[in-house]
Amino acid sequence: GLRGQGVHRGTSSLGQNSAGRCRHVGRSRRRCQGWAHGRTHGRTHGRTHGRTLGLFRAAQDSPLLPTLDPRARIVMIHVEDAAAQIADLARAWRPGTFALSDARPDGYGWDELMQAAGRAVGRQPRLIRVPDGLITAIARLSQVWSRTTRTVSIFTPGKAREILHRDWSLSETERVPSALATRYQIDAGFAHSVSWYRKRGFLVTVP
Repeated sequence: GLRGQGVHRGTSSLGQNSAGRCRHVGRSRRRCQGWAHGRTHGRTHGRTHGRTLGLFRAAQDSPLLPTLDPRARIVMIHVEDAAAQIADLARAWRPGTFALSDARPDGYGWDELMQAAGRAVGRQPRLIRVPDGLITAIARLSQVWSRTTRTVSIFTPGKAREILHRDWSLSETERVPSALATRYQIDAGFAHSVSWYRKRGFLVTVP
């Protein structure tokens, strides 16, 4: 089963399109009847991905970047690699529910990810550890504000639990058997994304 809540919607929809009939299991994953199905424990990244664009903007414009518990592990995969692995699962049927990752199924630490984001935009922001309690408190305040104003909040207590989850790494049994090799490690994937954003004016280079 899935530990925590964090299957990325983009990857899930790719899986649904390639796998055909799917039914929801719990809140965070889809299991497909008669097909293999790919999912991510942690994060996808790549062009057109709004969350990583926000990260790159912060890394470029801010002298500080937040990090969380150094023990946490976050699996990553570039959206193009995720799409290729899911398409391969559709072509070569392998029953089961599998998790997707790049060549680091043990995942990355928060410091690694933030430092990689800084390198991708040519910056070296200082990393600041944010206490778990602060993340939880902000999420609760966001929820109260959402209910008071009757607006939708994307930063909910559930999202906070996802962010604070300690271990998004993959075990051997969770990985796709004979998975296609991924093209992008974190540095190459982030650099590819930043180049794409800059060419299209989504990320303006700051002197």
